[in-house]
Amino acid sequence: MSDRWHLNERWILGLGGRYTHYEQLGGRGQNFITETDISDNIFLPSVSLLHRLTPETSVYASYSEAFVPNGADSDTGQTLDPEHSKGSEIGVKHLWNDQLSLAVALFDIRKENIAVSDNGVTRTIGEAGSQGVELTISGQLTDQLSLLGSYAYTDTEVLKDTAGTQGNRLSNSARHTANLYLAHDLTTAPELGNWRVGGGVRYVGKREGDANNSFQLDAYTVADAFIGWDTPWLGDNLHLQLNAKNLFDTTYYPSSGGNTRVVVGNPLEVSLQASVRF
Repeated sequence: MSDRWHLNERWILGLGGRYTHYEQLGGRGQNFITETDISDNIFLPSVSLLHRLTPETSVYASYSEAFVPNGADSDTGQTLDPEHSKGSEIGVKHLWNDQLSLAVALFDIRKENIAVSDNGVTRTIGEAGSQGVELTISGQLTDQLSLLGSYAYTDTEVLKDTAGTQGNRLSNSARHTANLYLAHDLTTAPELGNWRVGGGVRYVGKREGDANNSFQLDAYTVADAFIGWDTPWLGDNLHLQLNAKNLFDTTYYPSSGGNTRVVVGNPLEVSLQASVRF
């Protein structure tokens, strides 16, 4: 449940909460043998406050909590304790010419019971924190050219852990991530329908490969592209789109579960989508 109150023309208050009851069984074997049976009741609050400095510029602050059940350890069948996080954020949003918007946010997140896997052994880290900044820009550069871009700097640290990894960075967490996408609407004759082409790049910086920070995964950049067509065949209601992910068939390693469990990224993938509006 959540709601927003317009206190006046400049202030907006948001309040919310979610009550969750969960039950989870963990075990193993073809004739399933229960190793763990856990349940709990959790209330997750959220609150936000936004202030309009001008019609084009707003500042805000927010706080929220989240809950995610973890799975079970594949070796023992023991269910892992659920992950619980608390996050706060402050930021500013600005709109230029009713077309291009910029948002900057500072965030701080604390998580308990983060599941990590090192070469098949899964366990939970007691507590970890992440702080950083995120910048987002989106909108129309011209009547035909649109832009979507973002950059994030994230600093993570293990705060509590019985395995002695305090002070280490979280595995698979990059300090630097960014993406930039452009889309252009082509000018064509009406009988040829509406065409749109676009593409962009995704960048992920170096990441620690395991909880002990014994090795790193290399940074990578992957390009994507698409061609969209609103055809006149069904009165402009039919949309076709050809997508190409990892356009240059780059070899990259997005994540790792230990030095013997490094994941290879997907190769070039081409797909055709069709949708009809009614």
